[in-house]
Amino acid sequence: MPKQTSQELTKQETYASENTSFLSSCNTTLHDYMKNNRDAAGQILKQIKAQPHDGGFQAHYGVEPWPVVLSSHRIDEFKEFVKELPYIAITVLKNYFGNDVEGFCDYFDSSKDVFDLLNESTIHVDEIICRHDILYSSQQLKLLEMNMGTNIGGWELDWLHADTLKAISSVAPLVDKDIAYRPVINGLTDALAKSVKALKKDSKTGNILFRATKLQPAGMEMMAQYIQSHYQASEHYQGGQVFFFADMADLQFKNNNRVYFQGQEMDAVLLLDRDMPPSLYRKLDMAYIAQHILFPDSVVHSLIGSKTLMALLHEPKAKVLLSEQQVAWVEQHVPWTVRANQDTVLWQGESHELSTLLLAQQDQFVIKKSHSLQGKDVFIGKYTSDSEWAELVRELSGQGGWIVQQFCPSDVINSANEHCHIQPVIPVLAAFGFGEVYNGSIARGVPVHLDQGVVNLGRGAEIIVLLEDRTPVSNKTADEDYTASLANNQHHSKLFREMMEALSVDEVMQQYQLSTDIDGVPDFMRHYEYTISAWPFVISRQQVAQFNDFIKPLVELMYRAVDVYFAQDSSKFANYLDEPAIVFDLLKRAKVDPRDLLIRHDIIFSEQAFKLLEINVGSTVGGWQHDWVNCVFDKSLALSDKTANWDLTYRDVTAKTFAAISSTIRRTKPNAQGNILLYSRGEQDMAQFDSFKQSYCELYQRVAKFSQGTIYFFSDFAQLQFSNDGQVLFDGKTMDAVLLTVGEDVEIPRTTMMRLVSSYLGGKIVFPDNPIHAVLGNKTMLALMHEPELHAQLDEASVAFIQRYIPWTIKVNQKQVAWQGKIHDLETLLLENKDQFVLKKARSLQGRDVFIGRYMSDEQWQACFNKVRDDNGWLVQQFCKPGPVVASSQSSEIGIYEPVWGIFDLDNEYSGAFVRAKSKGQGNGIINSAAGAIEFSVFEETNNKQQKLVL
Repeated sequence: MPKQTSQELTKQETYASENTSFLSSCNTTLHDYMKNNRDAAGQILKQIKAQPHDGGFQAHYGVEPWPVVLSSHRIDEFKEFVKELPYIAITVLKNYFGNDVEGFCDYFDSSKDVFDLLNESTIHVDEIICRHDILYSSQQLKLLEMNMGTNIGGWELDWLHADTLKAISSVAPLVDKDIAYRPVINGLTDALAKSVKALKKDSKTGNILFRATKLQPAGMEMMAQYIQSHYQASEHYQGGQVFFFADMADLQFKNNNRVYFQGQEMDAVLLLDRDMPPSLYRKLDMAYIAQHILFPDSVVHSLIGSKTLMALLHEPKAKVLLSEQQVAWVEQHVPWTVRANQDTVLWQGESHELSTLLLAQQDQFVIKKSHSLQGKDVFIGKYTSDSEWAELVRELSGQGGWIVQQFCPSDVINSANEHCHIQPVIPVLAAFGFGEVYNGSIARGVPVHLDQGVVNLGRGAEIIVLLEDRTPVSNKTADEDYTASLANNQHHSKLFREMMEALSVDEVMQQYQLSTDIDGVPDFMRHYEYTISAWPFVISRQQVAQFNDFIKPLVELMYRAVDVYFAQDSSKFANYLDEPAIVFDLLKRAKVDPRDLLIRHDIIFSEQAFKLLEINVGSTVGGWQHDWVNCVFDKSLALSDKTANWDLTYRDVTAKTFAAISSTIRRTKPNAQGNILLYSRGEQDMAQFDSFKQSYCELYQRVAKFSQGTIYFFSDFAQLQFSNDGQVLFDGKTMDAVLLTVGEDVEIPRTTMMRLVSSYLGGKIVFPDNPIHAVLGNKTMLALMHEPELHAQLDEASVAFIQRYIPWTIKVNQKQVAWQGKIHDLETLLLENKDQFVLKKARSLQGRDVFIGRYMSDEQWQACFNKVRDDNGWLVQQFCKPGPVVASSQSSEIGIYEPVWGIFDLDNEYSGAFVRAKSKGQGNGIINSAAGAIEFSVFEETNNKQQKLVL
């Protein structure tokens, strides 16, 4: 076990003091109070301890008397995390193995019976009971494991938190703050009521049966009454009673495994204790498969709790089953994991023999048993001697039931102990998720000077109560940051400012929580994977005009830059842009019309001027999803008399896209029928896919107005055919446009792509995903726009346009650069001014491969530069700080956000927008939905009298 030096401890103490973005400002207030009033804080605890205990559970582990208070933004992040994971886990688990029983049994070290139950089951998200053990590592949320079922532990804090809440509520500077605890049992009973309501079973009773062998009869009665009261309070409750029992002999199975207790049929069975004969467990599993009961402790649900599932999520085949966004989510939140019995693995892009890798990079890895509790059977390389680690690697070689995982050290935070001393602790958090809903959290922590690697109650950790800061924003509006940010709202529009001012004081507006699971939202968007704010951004007509001033000349200028800078030199083009030389030849042959491109420009407003960060080209760009949930804002905007009467316009990006494509078809193929062929993945939920197809076809036919044209869908490139004259055929019909909405993991056959390009050049199809258009999405084009050689050949107006809108950008593999009128050594410039620069990969998506100097230590920045300094595909860009605005979370909580705008350029004009934003000071500066940002719809002021228009 490594002994931490005093220097390392001091560094962690410093980090804990600075790591406040993780928490509510109430923590700083509490700790400052303790430092200045330690005796008074101690007296608060003494008085609480003197009060008689009011019953309930006694703690089996140590509970710290002072809490950690989470900010509303952190709660939003937990909500998003809990919402996304169940869908990913179920999709992969249910579809990965198909009929491969041997592959399943080998992978999970399981049996054919379990495989058969998995295939026979229908796992509904709402019936999942899960405690996600998570931590923050370098301010990134990471999953350690999923604990499934009723006996997950932690819900005891519904009773044990009371003294902690009393303590912080007695601290003078915090008495006006709204600090609350989120009860776990509330969420559990609501999820049970919802699942019982949805149970496809005749003659439902609503009865729920809990098994608990460690409770005395009086304890069972108290628990049954407590849970019953919450069960009946659920909006989904339709009758039924909560029962508790201990003896399995009291359980009866009748009528093909229907479950009875005390003569009454049960609709749900939950096992706080699972110790029972396998034959009875099998009967409960079969009752669940037959949909006679809800059984969240089934062997099928236990598979989701197997740590081996984390390895399965990283398998290349699993990525094919998921959307691009889900794959990015896994890569961001699930540490690299493989089974320990693999011979070779892919680590950081290179193939390694696993045993050799583990010995060579011991400190990077953890070895865990797939099924184990309380921190047992967890071996962290950094905390294990070399000899013990080598012996462990040797013993586990070829052995099933174990995993290897990347070690993610937990970020340190400050917490107060029973002596009212502030100390840095290493926390592991537990977020409860029932269905897709976040239902509270707890933490376990170990002081840094006692760090042994594993943070678990069974290994000496203490429970830290997590409370939530729900203080209305009206109590915070005197803050200078708030005032300055509200001025930025005014820059976007007068109504955007007024909306947030109204939200800060209107209690009805503050109670609104956005939900996409309502009538009017098509099925395929009911469970959108990212968080959408309850309140939109609003922009003025003047800002729309500014967007158009930027959009109109940009595409033509960028193609002119290619023509001027490279002239006839295809080699120079290929080397500079890292593109195939044939793309240059295609550019020379094609006559590009800016109206034909489908573009989303990602921009930020910095000091009230906007800057272009990147260009996204083609049919794969995201943001259109907001079109299909637009109706939810009818409800929020109607809540206030002020907002209900506003004249607002929403631009439907999907409709604008179809209008632009149909316009190009008519312009380039005058006699076309208007058929579009759209690529879609083969592996997806068919009900949602049918909803998607129907919605798309209906909208296209309404917008395009072709008498016979429609959208066709394909998932296999072998289905495409080509006539002798270059027409694209599908199912015997001529296609007029082809949209390749493919993810990064889908490889388009080279011959197919070349034939599509040939058809496009021949005027046979509209093809917005062609490489001639796609070159604008190469971020190196932004470096090209700043080349001195190019500026010397452009007119003054074009150079001024570039300098106004495009941040200074250069290729990283240069020695000398011109910066602010002087020549600099690039390495010296970057190391001495790291806060002014960003390193980014020219071709990368979703915020990956972006490193922002001001969010990195000097050592990290140096290491990052050293790694990419000679890479032709990396760039340096001037950092432009986003101008913060006041905006709302999904649950109508106001905060200060730093936004990135996605503005759509369709038919060479502004065609709508959406915004992604993170709370100011949160994270590593990367603002992307896949990295945890919240999304906002964008509305416009209008002079029309109609209250809300959709264009």
